[in-house]
Amino acid sequence: MRTVLLIAGTRPEAIKVAPIKLAAEARADVRCLLLDSGQHPDLIRLALEGFGVEADILVQVARGVVWL
Repeated sequence: MRTVLLIAGTRPEAIKVAPIKLAAEARADVRCLLLDSGQHPDLIRLALEGFGVEADILVQVARGVVWL
């Protein structure tokens, strides 16, 4: 079985990868994971909901932190 990782960080990316995830999940020989990069989590979640898709992995981004 092949594993495919799809990554979305913006709403347009989520709209583009959602149909790919649905098509991949329809195949028995493919395991498909969708990673939400955390760049725009609310917008991505809303975009994916329209397709009935949820992210499998959510990267939590620290906001307001300055690394020196």
